[in-house]
Amino acid sequence: MENDEELKKLIKRNLALTQEIRDMVKSIKGYVIWQRVFGFLKLLIILIPLILGIIYLPPIIKEALGRYGEILGFSGNSMDIGVDDLKEALVPGMTDKIKNGK
Repeated sequence: MENDEELKKLIKRNLALTQEIRDMVKSIKGYVIWQRVFGFLKLLIILIPLILGIIYLPPIIKEALGRYGEILGFSGNSMDIGVDDLKEALVPGMTDKIKNGK
């Protein structure tokens, strides 16, 4: 008899602990789901600007270099700027002085 009562107490305690563990697992499962959602959002926050930059920045940079070339007085394609062109633009007539030895 005493054994049966002790067994019932153990079963009730086991059920209570099992319910507590179930509640904890449910809470942890919700936490893991939110972590996945926020991880995906972080990935989007990083990738979207990178993709937009790859798509939109090259034409903007090309246009800016073209305007910069116009300001400095370069003709033709802005990507064909050489070191001599830059020297001539920054210090006009200096290359002639260097070539002439003056």
